Amino acid sequence: MRADDDAFRALWDREYELLLRRLRRVTSTFEDAEDAAQEAMARAHRYGIDGIAKPAAWLFVAGRNAATSAGRAEGSVRSLDALPDEVCAPAADLENGLDLEVARGLLTERQQTIVTLRYDLDLTTMEIAAMLDIAEGTVRATVYQSVRRLRVLLGSAETRRALRSGSR
Repeated sequence: MRADDDAFRALWDREYELLLRRLRRVTSTFEDAEDAAQEAMARAHRYGIDGIAKPAAWLFVAGRNAATSAGRAEGSVRSLDALPDEVCAPAADLENGLDLEVARGLLTERQQTIVTLRYDLDLTTMEIAAMLDIAEGTVRATVYQSVRRLRVLLGSAETRRALRSGSR
């Protein structure tokens, strides 16, 4: 029993903070992300971490499912025009673009999940399809649509700022 507890503690120490950040992208509040992260960790403990091949991805999907089940996930696409002006201020690492985190928040629930699994957790199309129980073609199409939407959103912030500064 002690080895299981030690293994779970190591998983918690290694994954919890990252899981919390990933879930914060797809929940309404920090508290909702905390609840979802804790539920994901509890599910991992009940399931047994030895049976989890890719813990970071498994935890994210479990947390995402917990947030969705509880009605905490932000499922609607928000309009860029509805964002306050200060949100569109340039990020430190993007000279004239909308912050990538803000832009990712404007994707649909499915797009956010798949983008996180693909780009943050480096899962293949096949792995994502198996984990979410969807067709590989759906994963590829969602990645394509997500990247296309992000390009539009990141480019549109520069245009909005140029229009605002030119009209003053």
